[in-house]
Amino acid sequence: MSLYIISLGFCIYSNYYLSIMVCMFVVLYYLVLFVGAKHKLRSIWQFACSSLLAGGIATVLILPEIGSMAYSEFTSGTFPTILKSYFNMFECFARQLMMVDLELGLDHWPNIYCGVAILILLFLYMFTGKVSLKERIPKCILTAFMLFSFSYNIPNYIWHGLNYPNSYPARQSFLYIFLILTMGFEAYLHIKETKWGWVIASGILGGGIIGLAYAFVKDDAFSIWTFACSALAILIYFILLLILKASKAQKHTALYLVSLVFVLIEFTGNMMYTSVSTVSRTDYVNEMDKYNALSEYINKADTDVYRIEKTTRVTQNDSMLSTYNSATLFSSVSNSLIKEFYARYGMRCSKVFYCADGATPLTSSMLGIKYTMGQFDTSTDPMYEKQLNCEDAFLYKNKYYLPLGFCIPIQNTKLAPDPKAQLQESQRRNRSGYPVFDDLNALAKSMGATEDIFVKFDVINSSGSTVLEVPKDGRVYSYTSNGNIKKLTALCGSTTNEFTGYTDNYICDLGTHKAGDIITLSTSDITNTLTTTAVMFNEEEFSKLYNQLNSSPFKISEMKDTYIKGTVSTSENKELFLSIPYNLNWKVKVDGVETNYSAFDNTFISIPLAAGNHTIELVYQDKLFVIGLVISLVSLGIWLTICIYEKRKDKE
Repeated sequence: MSLYIISLGFCIYSNYYLSIMVCMFVVLYYLVLFVGAKHKLRSIWQFACSSLLAGGIATVLILPEIGSMAYSEFTSGTFPTILKSYFNMFECFARQLMMVDLELGLDHWPNIYCGVAILILLFLYMFTGKVSLKERIPKCILTAFMLFSFSYNIPNYIWHGLNYPNSYPARQSFLYIFLILTMGFEAYLHIKETKWGWVIASGILGGGIIGLAYAFVKDDAFSIWTFACSALAILIYFILLLILKASKAQKHTALYLVSLVFVLIEFTGNMMYTSVSTVSRTDYVNEMDKYNALSEYINKADTDVYRIEKTTRVTQNDSMLSTYNSATLFSSVSNSLIKEFYARYGMRCSKVFYCADGATPLTSSMLGIKYTMGQFDTSTDPMYEKQLNCEDAFLYKNKYYLPLGFCIPIQNTKLAPDPKAQLQESQRRNRSGYPVFDDLNALAKSMGATEDIFVKFDVINSSGSTVLEVPKDGRVYSYTSNGNIKKLTALCGSTTNEFTGYTDNYICDLGTHKAGDIITLSTSDITNTLTTTAVMFNEEEFSKLYNQLNSSPFKISEMKDTYIKGTVSTSENKELFLSIPYNLNWKVKVDGVETNYSAFDNTFISIPLAAGNHTIELVYQDKLFVIGLVISLVSLGIWLTICIYEKRKDKE
C-alpha cells in the first residue's frame, strides 16, 4: 500500500499531464482487479484512501498547475456532444504490425507497436486456463475499451484531460502497451500448461490478423513491407513457441538467447524504418556558443531590463539555451492572454507557443525587445544599429524599444480579462481578411497616437500570388490571411525573402523600398486567390508616439524572480503599462499602498496612477502553492506513518 501511494504520488508530481492518464488507467485497472477481490468493501476503502493520499503528496505542484492552466487555452475546450469515429477499431489494432509509419500529426492514429509476438500472446492469454476467467474477461474488456478510446472522439477528449492533443496523438498509448504486454507475459508463463490446440490456434489467429489487415487496411501508413515483415516475424515467433512448448528440458538458455536475438533484430529493423530520422543534438547546439557570447556581452554591457529576440531560431525556446530574456516561448500551458495578443496583432502563435515573428515597431517596443540576434547583416537597415558580431552571428540594437513599464493614457479596461471577448476575437480572426493593421492602429491610438501608424495601399490579389506597387519611399508590411500556407516568398527585383512557418499567419516585414518598387508575394501551397493586405509604416507618427511613451519610463531599482521595485513620474493622471501578463497572483503597491490593477488590452498589467512621483512594488505570491505545500506535508506525514505501521506488522 505504501509503495502504491509514493509511486503514484511521484508520478503525479513528475508529470501532471501523463499522470492524468495514469490516474484514469489506475481506476480502470482497479475495476478489473475488483471483480476478483475477496474483501470488496475493504479494497474500495484502501484504494480510495491510498489514491487520495498519493494526490495529496503531489498537491504542492497540482494546485499551482491548476492556477497556471486557468490562464492557458487548455481550459477553454468544448466537450464534444456527438460521438464520432476516427477509424474502425480493427484498423487501430492493426497498427501493432511492424513498419507502420508513425503518426506525429493530427490524424489521431495511435502508435502502439510493441512487437509482433503480442498478436499470438494475446490470443494465448484468452485461451489459457491457468488465469481465472474473473481476471481474463475484465482485462480483455479493458483492452477493447482502450482501442475504442483511440478510435472515437469523446473518450479521446477525456483521456487527454478534456482536450485534444496538439500533434503526437493518443498519448495514453503507453498504458495500452503496458496492459497487453503484461497479459502476453502471463500467457507465456503458462505456455507449458496450455493445451497444444490452443497454442496452435493462437498462432493461426495471430497470422490471420496480418492477413485481414492486408486485405482490408488501406491506410498509407501500411506498405507491403509492413505485411511481409510482420508475417515473417510472427512465423518465427510461432516456431519458437512451439519448440518451447515441446521441449522437455528444465532450462531453455539457448532458446531464450535465440529469441532475444530475433527480438532485437525485429525492434532494430522497425526502429530503422520508422524512427531513425531524428535531429542530432549537434544541430541544436552547434551555433549556441556564438549566441551565448553575444548575449553574455550585452547582458554585462547593458544592465537594464529588456528582451532579446533571435531571428534564426532552432527551437521556440532558444532563449533558454542561451540564457537571455525573450518574447518567444513554447509551452503546452503558455499564457493564452499573450497568445491572443500576439494573434490579434499579427504575430506568430499557436495553442502551444507564441513567437516574435511578425512583430512591428509598435508591438516590438511594447514588449521591450531591445536587441535582435541572427545570422543576417542589416547594417543598411535604419531600424537596427549593429553592436557586434561573433563570426556570422550578429547582434543589433533596435531603433525603437521601450522599458518594462511606461505610462499610457487612462484606459476604459476591465479589472480582469474577459473570456467572452477573447472568444469573439478568436472567431473574428478565423474569418478571411482579418483586419490586423486596423487593430494595430486602434492599439496605437489607445496609447496616444493621433493618426494611423500603418497606412494601407492597394494590391492585386490573384491565384497563389499578390502584387504590390509601393506608393512612396518607406517601410512596407503585409499580412496574408489565407490558411494552409507553409511558405510565402517575397520577390522584389533580384532580392528574394522567404517567410516560413506561415501556417501560423503573421505579418511580413518586406523591408524598406522606393516609390514604384514592385513586390510579388507568392506561394505554391494553395491555388486560390490570396487575401493580402499591405501597408506603409508611418514612421513620423510612430516616432511621436514612441517619444511620448518613452518620456515616462518605469525605472527598475530592484528585480528578483518574484519581486520588482521601481519608480515612475507622470505629470498627469495616467496608467502604468507593464509588459507582464495579467495574473491575480501579483500584488501591486503604489507608494506602499496595495492597489487594484487591470488588464490593458485584455492582456498586460496596467496600474492607475495620479500625477506625481511614485514608487511601485510588485510581489508575486501563489496562494495555491502555500495551500498545496501544507497538504503535501500532511500527506507525507500520513504516508510515513503507514510505512512504519507496515514495517512493524511485517516483523510481527
